[in-house]
Amino acid sequence: MTAQAHLGVSTTRRLDRLSWPEAEKALQQSRSTVVWPMGAFEQHGPHLPLATDALFSERILASVLSELAPNAPIWSLPSQSIGFSPEHSGFPGTLSLSSGLLTQLIIEVGTQLCTQGAKRLVLFNAHGGQIGLLQSAARELRVQSPSMAILPCFLWSGVPGLDALIPEDELRGGLHAAQAETSLMLALEPELVGEARPVD
Repeated sequence: MTAQAHLGVSTTRRLDRLSWPEAEKALQQSRSTVVWPMGAFEQHGPHLPLATDALFSERILASVLSELAPNAPIWSLPSQSIGFSPEHSGFPGTLSLSSGLLTQLIIEVGTQLCTQGAKRLVLFNAHGGQIGLLQSAARELRVQSPSMAILPCFLWSGVPGLDALIPEDELRGGLHAAQAETSLMLALEPELVGEARPVD
């Protein structure tokens, strides 16, 4: 196994694994794009880990980036694994940032990336509870950094054929810790799925 294969896609596409001259060159490219995987640190029923959303955003992003041409000017930031989860604060283990703090974090990081030359920032979010907040933060960042496109996107939106695979009541009531998330975790990290799950 080569060092590259052992280290995996995270080292070839992670902005934080570059030296500063490499990062400068990367961000100055004409189509430079930075993707920020975003999750949450919250309860996901008695059977899924607190890091479910963060794990999903990291792993799906790594899979997508591994399929890109080697010269594609796209890099990933480290995952933002604590998000906006006040609705789950009654469950032990849940950690949540305030809406203002998460918005300010996105604005500050995004502004710095823009100053350094990034042309696009993708907020790759896997936590349904912060979709609106990230859309709002993206609009605020765009005002301060008009030369950079800010693109909030949600992991479960726009996947062809997905609706046909999910029960109607889950589509109406939300995906949180239900069949879709449980199935994805079983595919990615089956050892993290507990037995006390509401559906098999």
